[in-house]
Amino acid sequence: IDSTTERLFIHTLDYDIYLNQSKGKAISNNSIVFLDEYHPFHPDNYRANIHVTTPEEYYPTLCTFFDYLESKTGFNVIIAAHPRSHYDDITDYFDGRKVIRGETNELIRDSNFIIAHSSFSINFAVLYKKPIIFIITDEFKESIYERYVKYLAIYFGKASINISEKEIDIDLEKELSMDIPSYNKFKHNFIKIDGTPDLPVWEVISKKIKSSHGLMSS
Repeated sequence: IDSTTERLFIHTLDYDIYLNQSKGKAISNNSIVFLDEYHPFHPDNYRANIHVTTPEEYYPTLCTFFDYLESKTGFNVIIAAHPRSHYDDITDYFDGRKVIRGETNELIRDSNFIIAHSSFSINFAVLYKKPIIFIITDEFKESIYERYVKYLAIYFGKASINISEKEIDIDLEKELSMDIPSYNKFKHNFIKIDGTPDLPVWEVISKKIKSSHGLMSS
């Protein structure tokens, strides 16, 4: 890398997925999507010897919160399963709710709003301008995951909600509001720089290489 090196700004893979599938067939309407992180079972946590959540406490707490939101809104919660999850092989941790893996973009696109900890799939919520409710549980306290969630919540002008509290009473009008400048800032900083091409990454790179070597057709 020196003074002759050319710099090319490209977007994340999530933006390619967004471009390819933003107008596809709807999976579900009037839904709430939970961005699953496979917390108690994620293999990276085992490798790093990080054990923050337990399935015995984590999933019942989630389901109680989902029950609350479903009763308040009339919408069904759908689980956008983490790509490394294997929920088909274990207990029904979500009380019969739909668990769908590999279609997170479409689920978020068709949803009313999102529930999240700190999943990278928040990128899709930003691109589709979907409200996000950030949640933690008692088990998150004093852990690195609590810091992740709180940082993201603050970025979007929200508070992280502890769903382990016995009396949950959320001001949904407030929580489902969106600070659009924050969404635009997040997109620019972490997904796609303003003014870069709305083309697949491979095509952006290909055009740059051809242009640099005088291979572009006139």
